[in-house]
Amino acid sequence: MRKSGESSALALFGGEPLINKPFRRHQVIGRSEIKAVRAVMKSGVLSQFLGTWSPDFFGGPRVIEFEQKCCEYFGSKHSISVNSWTSGLIAAVGAIGIEPGDEVIVSPWTMSATAMAILHWNAIPVFVDIKIPTYNINENLIEEAMGGAFHSGGGKVGFYRRLNSHEPSPTLVTSPIQKATMLCHPTELRPLSVREYARIQEFPDDWIFEGKTSDCYRQIGNAVPIPLGKAIGQMLKSVALGNAQIQAKRMRGTSVHDQIIFESGDLESDL
Repeated sequence: MRKSGESSALALFGGEPLINKPFRRHQVIGRSEIKAVRAVMKSGVLSQFLGTWSPDFFGGPRVIEFEQKCCEYFGSKHSISVNSWTSGLIAAVGAIGIEPGDEVIVSPWTMSATAMAILHWNAIPVFVDIKIPTYNINENLIEEAMGGAFHSGGGKVGFYRRLNSHEPSPTLVTSPIQKATMLCHPTELRPLSVREYARIQEFPDDWIFEGKTSDCYRQIGNAVPIPLGKAIGQMLKSVALGNAQIQAKRMRGTSVHDQIIFESGDLESDL
């Protein structure tokens, strides 16, 4: 920086600095912030979060008030507070329906939590180099990184997954209408019902799921399907016996698809 009208070199390049004393530290915490913190401390309740399904699962009155004010400020219908932005990233990646094996492009010029949020869901971070001087992802490299998925309707804006009666169902998530993982009925243009969801997981028809509809979907989606456990057991046994062949097909922009071929035939009777 230099005075107006002077032609000497900039301080950056060895010239005389115009400001030769440290900037005064700016106090960002004022009386209103101190008063608000003191009120919370006196109440003895910091968050009131309780890790079980109850009214306190959503936090105490101050947390709820903060979330409501966030909704008003940003003009959104919903707001969820978290303890850190790492937790926020993990929640955001899970909310869009990322599944194990999915690939997510990410900048290498970032905090480790950016990639860890992807790994948390057993997905694969694909690093795409940055562009100077913005230091953001180089948009010219995105198509190469996404491969065939770049030109598909899904992957960028979300897609419907119409179930096929003759093929295995994709992994059920905790809601059938999550963006980018919306499961569609095989013959009708609608999401799956709770009963259809349960049948895919092989719950008996006489089982009753309690709670709101969203709670029922969540209970079913969090369950481990019986056929999955059976298939894993068959695979482990066949691999241990040395009579299985594993074929891996790698496709850019999609998940990793593994297929197990049982050379010894049906192992169900051997388990």
